[in-house]
Amino acid sequence: MVKDLDKTLEKWCDKAQEEGEKIPTYVVMEGKSYLDWIVPPLTRHSDCRCLLERIGLDISSSHWSMDNSHWKINLWSKEDFKEEIIEREERDILKELEVFSGTEEISKFKAEIERRLQFLYPYKEASIIPAKFSVSEIKRRFSPLDEENSQDMFKSVILKKPLFLEKIKKFTAAEKGTVMHLVMQHLDIANTEGIEDIKRQINLMVIDEFLTEDQAESINIYKILKFLKSDLGQRMKKSAKVKRELPFYIEIPSSELYKELPSNIYKDEKILIQGVIDAFFEEEEELVLLDYKTDYVEEVEEFKKKYSLQLKYYKRALEKITEKKVKEVYIYSFHKEENYKL
Repeated sequence: MVKDLDKTLEKWCDKAQEEGEKIPTYVVMEGKSYLDWIVPPLTRHSDCRCLLERIGLDISSSHWSMDNSHWKINLWSKEDFKEEIIEREERDILKELEVFSGTEEISKFKAEIERRLQFLYPYKEASIIPAKFSVSEIKRRFSPLDEENSQDMFKSVILKKPLFLEKIKKFTAAEKGTVMHLVMQHLDIANTEGIEDIKRQINLMVIDEFLTEDQAESINIYKILKFLKSDLGQRMKKSAKVKRELPFYIEIPSSELYKELPSNIYKDEKILIQGVIDAFFEEEEELVLLDYKTDYVEEVEEFKKKYSLQLKYYKRALEKITEKKVKEVYIYSFHKEENYKL
């Protein structure tokens, strides 16, 4: 669309009448629209002489192209489009539809059209369900506790900083919990009889750069000793097979977490569960599962209920991985200095 057709045509024709078979390069470079590229060559074509006649140019002196293509040129004004719009608005659409509503020819396709238009994708929910969950995320989303409390009790994941950045003297409760788990992962419990043994091993962790000095100072070694002296700790020390920080992945049916999903449709839809088991040990060909917790405990039953779902999947994964029965599941609270059987 151009604002002043005659003036623009004069410009296009003037550029097209220069000597040479091709339109000059500078004309192409100056183009600001597709029409600035298309129309100048067309003004050299005999089928487009109407453009020259419109602005009163002498067509006998024009440089006609020998191209054998054929073109048809139509010019429209704004008024032409306005009339067409008015004409469309005046059409009675309802009457036109009534004409088609009574025809028998389309009735044979009605059922198929309705079937296609009313189709509902049966696996719609699968497109919005995550393919993978961490056990902690499952606990947060699907805990039987009310939503308000579960948000407060969810333990955030603390990423380990480079040692040169670990210069702070104070640690949050979550950071202290992460440090305690790290120590319990690497502690040689078989050679730990007293406070000095624990101190010595923690010093070695600092030397080996598993811990910073500040982190080491934040550890309550007396709580570690209390665990090792407990009945559960002694059973763990006596075991010939102790494993700690065991990562796992297991598949579960999606309908197990999302109870509202139709089991007949989603029976084969799986969700991948990932987690890390703090510790387990073997005892009489069976396994004892242990999870350390450092958070504050006010009500023991609420504390156990809070982590029951998490430990359920730990047990399930461990039995699948080892093909052995988990006979007992415990949570050890460093805050209470007690173990709780689930």
